[in-house]
Amino acid sequence: MNYKTMLVAAILFPTGIWAQNQVKKIKTSSLSIMPFGSIGTGQSSTLDDFKTLAPNSTLIPDDLSNFNTHSYNSSSGGVGTALLLSFKFRDATGTAYKPNPELRLGISYNYNQSLHLNAYKEERFAHDTLISVKTGQRTAVDSVSYVGYNMDYATQFVRLDASLIYRTNPEARWNFFAGVGATFGVSISSETQIYENRHFYIQPTENESSIYFNESGYNGDHENETTRNESSLAYSAYVPLGLDFRIADKSEFWQRVHLFYEMRPTIDFLAIPELNTYTSVAWQHGFGVKVQWH
Repeated sequence: MNYKTMLVAAILFPTGIWAQNQVKKIKTSSLSIMPFGSIGTGQSSTLDDFKTLAPNSTLIPDDLSNFNTHSYNSSSGGVGTALLLSFKFRDATGTAYKPNPELRLGISYNYNQSLHLNAYKEERFAHDTLISVKTGQRTAVDSVSYVGYNMDYATQFVRLDASLIYRTNPEARWNFFAGVGATFGVSISSETQIYENRHFYIQPTENESSIYFNESGYNGDHENETTRNESSLAYSAYVPLGLDFRIADKSEFWQRVHLFYEMRPTIDFLAIPELNTYTSVAWQHGFGVKVQWH
């Protein structure tokens, strides 16, 4: 071997070793599934909102001025499931992966009732006087007429979910994590549901805890309508906070399985084409299972 060959080998040999030890820039590290529930500040809604959402409804009354109403604007809730794939990044040496941060990408499904309106009216009329056969006691009773409406705007969403996660000690059996995240999605189903309840009964004038029915039992009518709406958009920013637990240390299989709890303080935006864009503060939380590989 002449000196030129030796020089080329001396230059390439370390480079070859470094190239063999170098790892990919990014790799998948775990897969998680997390069922979750959420509760939020909700939105105040009006009769006009539901007339807009269900313009062809035959059940929505023209006016609710004589009704007791509640828009349930104090809270709204939903349930869903997220499927998330985690990634780790190559460190500065190029031969290993950074313990932090971890990138999570995935998809989630959730069902949510965003707008609510409840209205009811009860009217009482003097009906009759009942006389006990045994005691002769006389009881004045009223005829009561009840009309109630429940109106809901409900959506089913599929969202893209992305977050950066930082862990206290990824190698420890217990570790805390936190980060930042965002979602964006479109509804696969948006609908307005209108329920009407009407019933009639007689009730003692002075004792409203008792109700008397006629021989046929409960006398009432129930009707409902469902109106399909345009697809709505939703996007959010959230802070994932949680606790992760590895099931085992020694078992080859169970050391890959983790249980975790995650909560997400969230600012959520919902764009309803027929109405407006609504902003709410939500609190999402769930228990999940993660399978991790090295």
